[in-house]
Amino acid sequence: MARNSGKKINELEDPNKYKVGVYIRTGKKVEGLDATVFQRDRIEEYCNDLGLTILEEYVDDGVDMFAKEKPEYQRMIKDIKEGKIDLVVSANLVRIARSKNEVIQVAELAQQLGFRVLLSDSREEIILDKINKDTVDQIMNEQSDIEEEIEEDDEMEF
Repeated sequence: MARNSGKKINELEDPNKYKVGVYIRTGKKVEGLDATVFQRDRIEEYCNDLGLTILEEYVDDGVDMFAKEKPEYQRMIKDIKEGKIDLVVSANLVRIARSKNEVIQVAELAQQLGFRVLLSDSREEIILDKINKDTVDQIMNEQSDIEEEIEEDDEMEF
């Protein structure tokens, strides 16, 4: 990737040291496709490839991208603050944060709390402390493009 806010992660030096939480968010329902299972499968495959053990799963199913209330997201943040998890794995960044403000909020939280974020679709870690207002648009566009490509590929399999 051309930007400096993410780096490819295909292996971790000591995967057993991480307390891993998985975040899944789905919006609209698509007939014939269970988006929760679709995301979970991709995330689990990536975690297995890295040797990570998932301790907790947070699923906001049917939560619109513009919804202010994401109860499982809030529970995840609470668990991060309490030290229950220190690594979040999600399918892509737009599952976690859908707007520029949300990306910046997640980046600020990561700086304060010291957690990492891995994205299974692009197999990268988002370096949240390098995110600023200038890079948010680029990140969001790249992540949306990756998500669209994966969804198109999956729909072709049905």
